[in-house]
Amino acid sequence: MAGRLLNKNKKYPMRKDLFFVCPTDSLESSINAVFKQENYYISSLGNSISFDKKMMGEIEDLIEIKGIRTVNFVLSLENQIVLDAVGNQVYIAIQGMDDFYKRVIKNKKQLEASWQMWNPKLLILSHHLNEKIQEFKYQLNNPLLDQLQINGKIYAGQVNAFIDIYSDAIYFQCFSQN
Repeated sequence: MAGRLLNKNKKYPMRKDLFFVCPTDSLESSINAVFKQENYYISSLGNSISFDKKMMGEIEDLIEIKGIRTVNFVLSLENQIVLDAVGNQVYIAIQGMDDFYKRVIKNKKQLEASWQMWNPKLLILSHHLNEKIQEFKYQLNNPLLDQLQINGKIYAGQVNAFIDIYSDAIYFQCFSQN
């Protein structure tokens, strides 16, 4: 087992996860407290990362080199960037955020038309993370896709818990708007 990082409590290789996070959420310490493994982070405002060819090459290299088997897209329920996109739009002037804002606003309008908004923040964030997951999967090399578990989670700070995203939000695309 030389060369492999071992969990001192068990004789298994330590699990390795990759987290896509927003720097405004400051979730790294909360993630490390709950997900007690070797964690890697990629940060972008509101998880607005663009999965272009160069970025995907770097991400795929990281996944292969570090032996990552789980990828998590995480935002706080109070994420300032996504909530600002559907609110006051204070951060819209940040370079590269205008397309992101347009997409979030469009998603909000479609969700409002398709779903009873029982928890609008959770639905908007879930749908946004579902879109990022689908975009990531579409750009990822097929052999790697088969080896990875890909999750979306929303951090609820008031209860200090990570909630699985509302995956049904992605199905609104199947609804026909009359």
